[in-house]
Amino acid sequence: MAQSAKPETIKPLLAGVFLIIVALMGIIIGVVVMGAIDIAIGPLDEYLGESDVDVDAVLALAESILMVCGVIFIIFSILALLGGIMAITRKSWGFAVVGAIFGLLTIGPYGLGFVLGLVALILIIISKDEF
Repeated sequence: MAQSAKPETIKPLLAGVFLIIVALMGIIIGVVVMGAIDIAIGPLDEYLGESDVDVDAVLALAESILMVCGVIFIIFSILALLGGIMAITRKSWGFAVVGAIFGLLTIGPYGLGFVLGLVALILIIISKDEF
């Protein structure tokens, strides 16, 4: 008996490309946020120097928050990248969906990452039969 062939459209390929773009934007934003530590701490140091606040504690907290946010962006972006690869190769529908969801969370400049992630998620969901 002949098995019915899986339909092949361009939807998973487009979704994968969108997720890879989202992932690259997210990695760049994560690196920028981690690099913004020095930029943010300079003015904060000058402002807090005039008050009775423990400057070193506040600066350490600000540095920690920016570092954690940058790492979270990078982790979400790596998951989106892996989801994009799975969508392009049509190997794992579930992982492609998870990657698209994490792609939504990377946000991106002007919300572009969210929009592309949402389009990728919709394309992956409606092309489930192609995986």
